Amino acid sequence: FNSQQQAAPEIPTNAGLTPSQSSILAALDAPRTLDQLAVELKLDAARLRADITMLEIRRRIARRGSKFERIGT
Repeated sequence: FNSQQQAAPEIPTNAGLTPSQSSILAALDAPRTLDQLAVELKLDAARLRADITMLEIRRRIARRGSKFERIGT
């Protein structure tokens, strides 16, 4: 047994996300509507909807009424 074993490297919580998906997660420090995200992030509606869908599928965000919020880690 080697007492000097290296710890496994940490996997970033945003691993596998596109830059725009990471931006969306960062912007969801509080629940926001789709319109609020579009204005704040300057993303076109199609790109934003696609990224939101992928984040929902990955269970990183959830829709609560008309707003989206981060869930999990």
